[in-house]
Amino acid sequence: MTVLIADFANRANDPVFTGLIEQALAVGVEGAGFINAYPRRDALRLAGQLTPGGTLNDAAAKLITLREGLDVIIGGSIEATGSDYALRVHVTRPSADPSAQDAVLLDWTTRAAGRDQVLDAVGRMAAQVRDALGDTTADGAAGAAETFTAGSLDAAKAYAEAQELQWAGKSEEAIAAYQRTLQIDPNFGRAHAGLAALYANSSRPQEAEASYLAALGHLERMTEREKYRTRGGYYLFKRSNDKARQEFEALVKDFPADSSGLANLALAHFYLRDMKSAREFGQQASDFYPRNVIRKNNVALFAMYSGDFEAAERTATEALALNPLYAKAFLATALSQLALGRNSEAVATYERLGAIDSGVARSFAASGRIDLALYEGRPQDALKLLDAALAMDKAAGDESAYARRLAIKAGILAEQGRAALARQGATEAATLGKDEGTQYLAALALITAGDSAAAQQIATALDNQLEDEPRIYGALLRGEAALAAGRAREAKEAFDAAQKLDDTWLGRYGLGRAYLALRAYPEAVQEFDRGLTRKGEATAVFLDDLPTYRLMPRVEAFLAQARGAMAAK
Repeated sequence: MTVLIADFANRANDPVFTGLIEQALAVGVEGAGFINAYPRRDALRLAGQLTPGGTLNDAAAKLITLREGLDVIIGGSIEATGSDYALRVHVTRPSADPSAQDAVLLDWTTRAAGRDQVLDAVGRMAAQVRDALGDTTADGAAGAAETFTAGSLDAAKAYAEAQELQWAGKSEEAIAAYQRTLQIDPNFGRAHAGLAALYANSSRPQEAEASYLAALGHLERMTEREKYRTRGGYYLFKRSNDKARQEFEALVKDFPADSSGLANLALAHFYLRDMKSAREFGQQASDFYPRNVIRKNNVALFAMYSGDFEAAERTATEALALNPLYAKAFLATALSQLALGRNSEAVATYERLGAIDSGVARSFAASGRIDLALYEGRPQDALKLLDAALAMDKAAGDESAYARRLAIKAGILAEQGRAALARQGATEAATLGKDEGTQYLAALALITAGDSAAAQQIATALDNQLEDEPRIYGALLRGEAALAAGRAREAKEAFDAAQKLDDTWLGRYGLGRAYLALRAYPEAVQEFDRGLTRKGEATAVFLDDLPTYRLMPRVEAFLAQARGAMAAK
């Protein structure tokens, strides 16, 4: 059951209650496993589109509930009566028939003896709502426990403001608001978790980890849902993918209506390269909110990675119907078109993407055009596109994109025999870009340019991390270095070591070439065949949605070579 919480009328005229009661009530009602509160960020965005004032009043809530196919509306008010407060809540099931009345499921009032007792009253209110919606476990005490456990009303209000700033996309202001919250109440675990997620999304990993660890140190002040979400979010951040999967599996088992849990469970399976499960759970998450463009497009991306390019293109088209400017939907479309052999259509899709007035759109379009040029065997065109994109990244201050493109350029230069320039670019890329994809590409360029010692330093740094994902790339690089040096058996052993950590497309690609060098042609054919079967993963082998389909012609060429050698033998 999905509920929409409308704005509570603040007749107490105390700004501390604006936005706070709604958020605290959402936490309380979600204590029931079958109840899912419609994301307030989405409700506020839709209210801004559907009503003149943009407020989420009862009328706007009804419009949104009917449009989005939600179940019930929760509304109410708070009013000061002397030194205490009266809180009223009403729960209705709206009717789409203008001549019919909405069904009233609950109309209930409670009181708070003072300002600091309001959150306890919200907890009692949440328990009544849960009871009215069919939760047999709800009671006053349980409901009171399932709200914000903040050190003060001021801390709870500061947290609510931080959440609303985050939902509005004002990341820096939200970070400052979370920090203010923690100045008031340093033990507010939910605020630490919110700050951690913002830091992670802002590419500030050290601060993100510190905030996650602080949040994990205050789990006792969170609801059961929030504990699962915080631990799962931390494990996703650390790329401890199996631990993340376990947390989100437990979350959706205990709280089946938690659509965010399903979305994150899909993501955990995706990072584990279990594309079938990622697609299944991603679809379930999307089914909760069919008009959510991000979830819709995630289903498209999971289909693309699964190799179902027709479904990927179809679903991405549905996402673009919801938001014609959503960059990643163009990406899923173009890569699927390319994989289906419709190169000219992929070019046109990238052109449409690049025409959008957005730095993100232009960056993705540039990545796609570069990848397409390399896929079609046009390295000089790719270099020109890279130079233009690097200038764009530098002007925008996008260090991550700049480093990735620098590593790609270094790889092209190395293959052209321009070793000095390749080493220079790869070294700079490895210094600037700390993600595994950039580190791998930079080290690969160094190997091709004849500097395996520098590449080995990168591989060793990846090896020495706790999580499996960086260790996979460390092992793959050892295999590439051995293969380049003519030590095919050693290369095979390194690729086998990588495959024991996870069955990756790059691992299969490496093993195929190692077997080819060892003249084990049937085994080489088998590995390259698997690469073709799993070509959906080749669209973006680093699982970061940055195109790498340029690898496919190489697999096809190696497969033809192995088959020819096997036939001759």
